[in-house]
Amino acid sequence: QHTLAFVPSSGKIDSFGLGGNGQLGTRSTCNRMSPAPVKGCWRAHTDPVPMEV
Repeated sequence: QHTLAFVPSSGKIDSFGLGGNGQLGTRSTCNRMSPAPVKGCWRAHTDPVPMEV
């Protein structure tokens, strides 16, 4: 089992719990008992990005 937590103030996601198969997203297979940042390439949703169609 594992938990993901969105941190609105930073726009980041933290995870902790069982990570033996890499499911925490920390690029590790270690279990985490305290929150660790999830590695990824995304940005927090703030305002819509203008786009041309």
